Amino acid sequence: MTYIHQIATAVPENKYNQKDILEFMQSTLSEEEHREKKLMALVSKNSGINTRHSVINNLYDYFLEGTVPDIESRMSLFDQAALKLGVKAVKKCISESQLQEITHIVTVSCTGLSAPGLEIALMKELELPSNLIRTTVNFMGCYAAFHALRIGDQICKSNPNAKVLIVDVELCSIHFQNEKDDDNILANTLFADGAAAVYMSNDDTISSIYEIGSFFSKLLLSGEQDMAWKLSKTGFQMRLSNYIPKLIESEIANMLSDVVAQTGLASQELQWAFHPGGVRILKAISNVLEIPKEDIQASYDVLAEHGNMSSVTILFVLLLMSKNESTGPVFSAGFGPGLTMEAMTLNKL
Repeated sequence: MTYIHQIATAVPENKYNQKDILEFMQSTLSEEEHREKKLMALVSKNSGINTRHSVINNLYDYFLEGTVPDIESRMSLFDQAALKLGVKAVKKCISESQLQEITHIVTVSCTGLSAPGLEIALMKELELPSNLIRTTVNFMGCYAAFHALRIGDQICKSNPNAKVLIVDVELCSIHFQNEKDDDNILANTLFADGAAAVYMSNDDTISSIYEIGSFFSKLLLSGEQDMAWKLSKTGFQMRLSNYIPKLIESEIANMLSDVVAQTGLASQELQWAFHPGGVRILKAISNVLEIPKEDIQASYDVLAEHGNMSSVTILFVLLLMSKNESTGPVFSAGFGPGLTMEAMTLNKL
């Protein structure tokens, strides 16, 4: 079996209150843009977010002074800041001696791309063995951590001596777009920065927090245009449709039925760990699965404290859940472009 021995998270030092970000966003508008100001206020009020973190020291200076940052500038910032935040998460996750036992490294990000990439920068900074097997998961969106965990599980099952390190870094704030359309207003209100490291192997002598079960995937092509992530000369552009919660609501029950059928788990036995893509998504999940809000409180708490950090957010949720005393089966799911739903089962130890 594959075990998750440890998860550690890290956030940038810059912490912004949601109300301050709203004031900043509204400051970019003219006095005549009443509709946009009202929409920003409404989305912010209903976001369920209190605070968010960013690698950017001063949002106003970065985005409003002079020209809007181009994609080269944003990627340069990513290369510098992602390494620092990733190292911070890794050092919280495993010891120096354990680092030298790592055989595989998997890096995850949909907010920055380069080659040589983050995995090589981490190897150099952490002085990891040069013969590590490297894998990167890039530009897949909010469900990418599920792919990384699946890859880690497959590595451990095929190699009994494998020690896998996953490093997931998302710097969503560097792609803030000073635009007034509904998609960008929503994205600018939701997304934030964070990182996490995960240490995995099949060594049952090492203390663990989760045992990995099964993985599941479902592609909803009817929602292909409702969530998208595109490159542009001024950074990455997000499309988020208001229809996404309804799409998720229509299919999450089917996915859960598949999980129950394939694993023999009963839904009433499960604990729940959902990617907090937004309050409306969490409410849609609760409604269709008839789950009380308190049963997915970890997702709400992470959203409130950190916002939506894209793929790394689910690792914050799993870490928070690992600290409660309950044990047993866990159902976890995330959603991203495609529209894709990825899910997995875990056994909380």
